This record gives sequence, C-alpha cells and structure tokens, in this order.
Amino acid sequence: MGLLAKFRKGGKVTLEKEVADHLTVLFNTKRSFGAWQKGYGIDNYANYHSKDEAIEAIIADIKSNIENYEKRVQLLEVSESQDKSLFHYRFVIKCRIGSRFHSYYIGFKTGTDPVEVEVQS
Repeated sequence: MGLLAKFRKGGKVTLEKEVADHLTVLFNTKRSFGAWQKGYGIDNYANYHSKDEAIEAIIADIKSNIENYEKRVQLLEVSESQDKSLFHYRFVIKCRIGSRFHSYYIGFKTGTDPVEVEVQS
C-alpha cells in the first residue's frame, strides 16, 4: 500500500492512515472470498446463538488477521466498545506501530462496506 500512496490525491499518507486503510480492506474481505491466503478476512457470524459468542469469535478473527497480515502492528489488546445500536458491533484495537501507541476503532455496520476503521492517535 505504500507505493500506491504516492499516487493518491493529497500527497503523502501517514503510516497510521495506511494501516487503517489496510485494516479496512482486510476486515471487509469475507474469509475464503477474494483472497487466496488461508484465514484472510473475517468469517460469517450469523450462526452464533448469543451476542457474547459472536463477539468472542470476532475478537479472535481480528487478532488472527492482524497478527498474520498486518506485520507493522504490534497488537496489545482488542476489546469490545459499546455502541448505541444493538445491531452494530464496535471494537477497539490498542497497538503499537513503531515506537508510538495507537488506538483503532473498528465498527461493523450494514451497507456496501460493512467494516469501517477509524484511527485515534
């Protein structure tokens, strides 16, 4: 993604934004669709019978994908963040990129790109 950043409108993109963009692509990819790497993307959580069970599975997928496919991030913690809607899930990733600590918020919602990643430095 670093090479393509040179051609984006607006010039240079920060490393934190590059990571957020990559996480957005990663978590908007359904597992076994659109990627040949085993385990790339997120699973389908429709078959879980409780919210707690689904949240546990999502956190495991987030951790696994970051550890395997985003090597620039040193993962410290992934936890659920409360959302106003019962139908949306939101998570906080606390991590280190280089020598700086960051938080990324991941929101699962309905729409064409159901996962959105926000950066908070």
